[in-house]
Amino acid sequence: MASRPGSRPSTDRRSFLAATGATLAGGVLATGTASAVESAPYHLSQGDQCVPLQPLRGDDPVEAFYDYRRDRDSSYGTRSLQQPNTSVLFLYEGSDGVSLVVVHGALGGNGDGGSITFELSGLPSSGDWVVRDDSYDGPNRYDRWDIDGSSATVDWTWDGRRADGAVYGPLGDDVSIGIDPAFNERAALYGDHYEGKVSNWQALSGDLDDPTRTSLDRSTPVRIESGSCPTAATAATRTTGETTTAGSTSGESTTAAGTETTGSESSGNGDELQRFLDGLSRLFDWLSRLFGRLSRLVERYL
Repeated sequence: MASRPGSRPSTDRRSFLAATGATLAGGVLATGTASAVESAPYHLSQGDQCVPLQPLRGDDPVEAFYDYRRDRDSSYGTRSLQQPNTSVLFLYEGSDGVSLVVVHGALGGNGDGGSITFELSGLPSSGDWVVRDDSYDGPNRYDRWDIDGSSATVDWTWDGRRADGAVYGPLGDDVSIGIDPAFNERAALYGDHYEGKVSNWQALSGDLDDPTRTSLDRSTPVRIESGSCPTAATAATRTTGETTTAGSTSGESTTAAGTETTGSESSGNGDELQRFLDGLSRLFDWLSRLFGRLSRLVERYL
């Protein structure tokens, strides 16, 4: 029997449309994810290790995403990404572009806090310190900020019930930011207020709800740059639930589960191919989000 004018489509039709949208979204997402592992729009290098960095994406501008609140002087918006005794860094892409985010410690923890000093260089003129956690005036504000144009030295220290961090952005198109870290006893404020130890430093990439976590060496500087990892460099990869650690200079990377992957050798056309893959990855990512939204609209209104 035909549907009456103005009536809603039948259940079979709704199911078909929803399934079609979900299938398209899933297929594009799978392709885009596979491409993004090898061809991310940014990368982090540390020594001989190169880690592809895919910005964590959200709808909110970065300041709202970070959600710094004075009641606990901590980030509420990044709680799902925080871990005790751990410092994380990642790129966040929101409605106001791509920004660098760092978060130390975990809000609501019960440890002894921690202390970190970062010396940053190459901060792009397109950006600014969107969030300084902490930046309030008062006798209990221990963090120190020494900002000089494209460089900055930040000394953080926090107690175990709170988190610390910062946001710089937007970064623009040509990014090359250096971070020289000093953790625990090497940090400028260690022992002045808190003596807790930070045991992990991680770079996050990919899905905001389930990001890739790559362990970094706490004693070695890192550099975050635009573009994919050089084709001859080691690329750290992971599967869901694993934490990646970098492999050796021979072109291998090892995950915590013990899986090894071999890096590809560079070729004469490597740079051109990487640029093509970068663009393809961004296209797949955009299409996956589009089909995902279409699928949700179909399920909601049909």
